[in-house]
Amino acid sequence: MADSTPHELVFGSVQHWCKVFVDGQQLAEHAGGFTRFRVALPVGPARPVTIVVLVDNRDDPVRSPLHRHFYDWYHYGGIAGHIELHRLGEAWLAEVRYQTVAVVPEPVVQLVVEARATTGPRRESLAVFVDGARVHDEVVELTSTKTLVRHLALPGVSTWSLEDPALHLLEITFGADDWRGRVGLRTVEVKGRDLAVNDRPARLFGVNRHDLHPDHGSALPDDQRLSDLQLIAGLGANFVRGAHYPQDEGFLDLCDEHGIAVWCEATAWQPGPDQLANDSWLAAAERNIDEMVAMAANHPSVLIWGCCNEGASKDPTCRPGFERLLRRLRALDASRPVTYAAMDPFRAPEVSADLADIVAVNTYPGWYWGGIEDIAGELDRIEAAVKAAGLDDRPLVVAEIGAEAIAGWNDRAAERWSEEHQAHLIESVLANATSPGRSIVGVALWVFADFRVGDRYPGDLRRPRAHNNKGIFDEYRRPKLSADAVQRGLALLEGARKEQP
Repeated sequence: MADSTPHELVFGSVQHWCKVFVDGQQLAEHAGGFTRFRVALPVGPARPVTIVVLVDNRDDPVRSPLHRHFYDWYHYGGIAGHIELHRLGEAWLAEVRYQTVAVVPEPVVQLVVEARATTGPRRESLAVFVDGARVHDEVVELTSTKTLVRHLALPGVSTWSLEDPALHLLEITFGADDWRGRVGLRTVEVKGRDLAVNDRPARLFGVNRHDLHPDHGSALPDDQRLSDLQLIAGLGANFVRGAHYPQDEGFLDLCDEHGIAVWCEATAWQPGPDQLANDSWLAAAERNIDEMVAMAANHPSVLIWGCCNEGASKDPTCRPGFERLLRRLRALDASRPVTYAAMDPFRAPEVSADLADIVAVNTYPGWYWGGIEDIAGELDRIEAAVKAAGLDDRPLVVAEIGAEAIAGWNDRAAERWSEEHQAHLIESVLANATSPGRSIVGVALWVFADFRVGDRYPGDLRRPRAHNNKGIFDEYRRPKLSADAVQRGLALLEGARKEQP
């Protein structure tokens, strides 16, 4: 029912291009899945209305440039996220963002509130509560839109960390409207070669994850995402890299609860000069970054922003594109470090690596080249190249490493494609990446679970069953031998960490 009060539709995720119509009138066109977008509805007398959403996931580089069917994952179509109808009233909270400024000697947060009104000038009361206790109130005068920035000290409120992920209920009332969300108070910053959370060096070990499932496509139910999180936490992992698009906000909620660090990544896969030197593609990538940050910035588990997975970072013509997108991330949120994952790292000069706060590399010794015995040497080579490039003044993360295994194929000789080969490779990765003297502060194994690829993927002969089979679990989340290998390896790391003085 439309009426004289403003309403909006909020779409959680539509794969990957859509138009929204109300009573035959087009109100919006949106390209790009995995991120939330809003559609304002017409204001008028109360009456029934017909809403139609036209959705298309066909490959179209002009209409939907960030989603191509040759990417190394299958592009399911449809309305994959929740749809909400918001009745806004005469005055409402359009956006709320918080950021932890400091945690010592007491937590201090910066609160950014965008308030709006349909009529003005008007005066509305604004109050802020943390866990039910009033921490701020004022009267706001506005005509249409007003952005308020307030710094609030919160003495006695516990902080969020990977080891103790304390969350608090933040409530803001504004006239007749209100906003509620769980928040975690923590800082994250690069301090030399360390990634520091609350001024303490953090070590991140975990998995990459696609938000895909053979029964649900990209529309995973809440219980499936909870099951995924429980499996990841059960491995002993404390880190998830979202590949290669923003993870669902419900999954981020679970990471907030369980103290799992997240690398949140904008949508892209191996962009080259045709993309990174193309203004139209870059504009689409910026819109995706805007929506990702708006959706994920209030989640304390998100420690790192990323973009342009395996982009052409060795091509000088692509450097301005990397610079533009990383600058966009920093402009939207300067409180988190930014990075991108480099493919075949430092086999030629990485002409864009200095633009990132974290050096991140994807490498596959023992799979695409060499053997398991080459893992230690490859990590040595990367560390030496980072130092030679003058980039050893910042953290180093292995963003992808792993091998494929066909679930259920066991081989005493541990040949490639067997579960044994994958398990042995992962054991070597964890042992060598964490050996004494290493500068690596994070490892994200590729990948949590097997996932379907499209029939236009150029390396389809490397993808038996039309799946990327590098999962520690298969596509239905049944464990391979490597799940035990990861659990043992991370348990040893945790034991060593606890023994440190």
